[in-house]
Amino acid sequence: APSTVIVAPSGILRLASATEATHDYLVVATDEGWKLAAPTGLTLDDCARRPGAVREGRYVRAVTAPGMEGRVPAVAALDSFVDVTLRRLDVAAERRELIAREKIDYLFAPPDWVELLAGAPTVGVANLQVDAVFTSHPCHLHELAHVLVNFSLEKLPLYTLPLLQEGLAVHLGGRWERGPDFLAQVGRMFLADGYVSVGELLPRDGFYRLGADLSYPAAGVLAGWLLESAGPAEFANTYLALSGTPERLSGLSADRVAAVLAAPLGLPDSTVASLDPALAAHLASLPGNPLRAAPAGADGEPLRRFTDAGLHLRLWRDEDEWIIEIIAPHGAEPAGALLVP
Repeated sequence: APSTVIVAPSGILRLASATEATHDYLVVATDEGWKLAAPTGLTLDDCARRPGAVREGRYVRAVTAPGMEGRVPAVAALDSFVDVTLRRLDVAAERRELIAREKIDYLFAPPDWVELLAGAPTVGVANLQVDAVFTSHPCHLHELAHVLVNFSLEKLPLYTLPLLQEGLAVHLGGRWERGPDFLAQVGRMFLADGYVSVGELLPRDGFYRLGADLSYPAAGVLAGWLLESAGPAEFANTYLALSGTPERLSGLSADRVAAVLAAPLGLPDSTVASLDPALAAHLASLPGNPLRAAPAGADGEPLRRFTDAGLHLRLWRDEDEWIIEIIAPHGAEPAGALLVP
């Protein structure tokens, strides 16, 4: 226990001892005395006191921070996503009503605020301790999906394999302005053309080594396959079975993860070697993918070409960098996110 406790007028509670480093905590004065407070909660409360800062929908309470004047969070779209997603995850009506009463907080804030609250450079983050989203994007469905998945589980894990945690959020809500349907096409191409292998994707460390632009779309394909095959209840059981401490998750090999996935996917065997052909058969059963990789060209030619609804992407490899050229139909100026940032 710390040997010193100081409550300062500035609202800082300082805990220190002779052998440990000092750490500052935020506190607030209440009728019952001083209480610890999370910076995220204080930020939400402070912003919500500003006139006109709060916009409430059926499920979402959007709070606009200073510096975001002239921009409006997409409350109707967020509400619609919550309703559709809760039904997809088979959340009971009374549980959906609980969210309608309590609301999910959605802080719409400048990028520098979001980075401070998240503790890292990011467009947005789901703060699962307070069931809130902090983002500079008006309709950040990927992070909202994380909150809804945790709500549907009821028994919250501390950590989950990113294959399912991020994969399900991509399958439900896309990622960084790229919708789930488009990212499913990207993920299918990555898996079918060998940019990502199942053996790399299943273990925790392998997933992170791939990088998010490769791993997230491919994980979305696997998570969607699992949700479709197993149904929401069995998916939740599998999600919890692949959760635990960082040490436990880092110790799970690709084959051990495959063994957990086998039964809900209806596979007779439980190794990566058996999962590979089953995934290939699943991909082949899906409608045709408009994103395809062309054979490598001659010197000076693009390595890959992609076409989707008349928008052409040409991809070059230059040492350690990918170079993308975008050609829009009829000379129109393309808008949106790049295929591979």
